[in-house]
Amino acid sequence: SGEEAAYLNDFLSGHCREVGSNFGATFSLAKILWMKRHEPKTFEKTQRICHQSDYILGELTGDFGVSDPSNSLKSGFNIVRDSWPREFSDLGIQHLMPEVKASGTFVGTMKPSLSKKVGLNNGIQVLSGVTDSTAAFLASGAHEEGDFCNTLGTTLAYKGISSELVHDPEGVVYCHRHPGGGWLPGGASNVGGACLRVFFPDRDLVELDRHAALRFPSRNLSYPLVETGERFPFKNDRAQGFIPMHLPEEELHLSLLQGVALVERWGLERFSKLGMPTCSRIYATGSGSKSDVWCQIRSNVLQLPLIRPSSTDSAFGVAVLAGSKVFYDGDLAKATQGMTRVDREFAPHTEFSDWGLEMLESLKRECSTRGLIGPE
Repeated sequence: SGEEAAYLNDFLSGHCREVGSNFGATFSLAKILWMKRHEPKTFEKTQRICHQSDYILGELTGDFGVSDPSNSLKSGFNIVRDSWPREFSDLGIQHLMPEVKASGTFVGTMKPSLSKKVGLNNGIQVLSGVTDSTAAFLASGAHEEGDFCNTLGTTLAYKGISSELVHDPEGVVYCHRHPGGGWLPGGASNVGGACLRVFFPDRDLVELDRHAALRFPSRNLSYPLVETGERFPFKNDRAQGFIPMHLPEEELHLSLLQGVALVERWGLERFSKLGMPTCSRIYATGSGSKSDVWCQIRSNVLQLPLIRPSSTDSAFGVAVLAGSKVFYDGDLAKATQGMTRVDREFAPHTEFSDWGLEMLESLKRECSTRGLIGPE
């Protein structure tokens, strides 16, 4: 669906400028258009286009024609105008798209037959939801402008709170609506915990962490990208990482931990340059955030407090959203504060402030020397 995405970015160029992002080949709308072009007989039979969550809503209430802005974003819903683009009628899909209701809005009640089947009372209210990543964000506890929830797993994903819509000329950063008001700009680096699985597949990472805590900080630079291509903090489809393979494994491990943290800091800097408020704290989620040593290294490199929440489950996040409507008069920030808990907070050691800045500048220079980035 790459050709369809390119067509949509041209055909819906005004829409793309307004919402601050372009369509990618993996976006739902590109796939819908691909189906229309390449599977016309199947498409002619289509009665309704449903996202996964829309289908669940339909099974719960019997109404399969309702969605939310979060799940509809990549299908082309204009989150600025709160409407589908007028051009959808020219695409021949306007009549198939769902009605979009704000996240957390009453949609209907659970079907009596289903309530009886699962043992619940009749009249259970069903609300419109959000995507799994937005739900995980709500579960983290982040609730103020400038808060970020960064998920360190195989890759490193960012999502922050901004009162203003963020426009990225490269189309890498895109915004969801924050269900409590404002925006959730997000982006993702291909750097992350994958480097540890590649270089230390059978090693005891807890033991290596102990060495890292004793040896930190290190002057060894790495951009621990283990596959070709980078998305953020810079876009380069041919980018290759660089890693000091000559080092002993304890030093190599520390270099990787620091490298990911430096990329994280670079990403936050990029968000600031796009007009986001200065990051005030990081809510740290993902498998990489289970390591106390790595969390402390990240906090030292970022020079920001790092907060590890007790729960990051998406199901809990939508419970927070629903709870805001039922128990907090629609105040999502209060619901987040009242319902989420902190597992541990890591405070930055300020003696590493200058070192972190110097290392980031050294990393940028090395990336420039290797042709990964152009002059800033």
